[in-house]
Amino acid sequence: MGPMTTATTITSIALPSPAPQALASQVPFDPTPLIAEELALPRSSVAAVVALLVEGGTVPFIARYRKEATGGLDEVQPGKSENLKLELPPGHYVVICNVPTHYQLGMRADLTVN
Repeated sequence: MGPMTTATTITSIALPSPAPQALASQVPFDPTPLIAEELALPRSSVAAVVALLVEGGTVPFIARYRKEATGGLDEVQPGKSENLKLELPPGHYVVICNVPTHYQLGMRADLTVN
């Protein structure tokens, strides 16, 4: 038997009154999953960078002196380029520019690994 679906209609939502409140410092937020997905980076590396930033580390410090903690993440200066060596399994890939609208403007390339 295949998956089943059903339609649901919400007719009312009860909210507590007064609305709950919290100080900004009391609301937990972990940006790691969002950043890792958006930048296609390992979650463990992003989590390490977030932790170092929370501890007061600066981006240049983290990039230069904490590569072992971030899994080798490195900085590339704006306007500069770097070479990257990857070991990819055979398949078809799309290389994209992750800046909003750049994909739509054609900043992408097909890559086939044999």
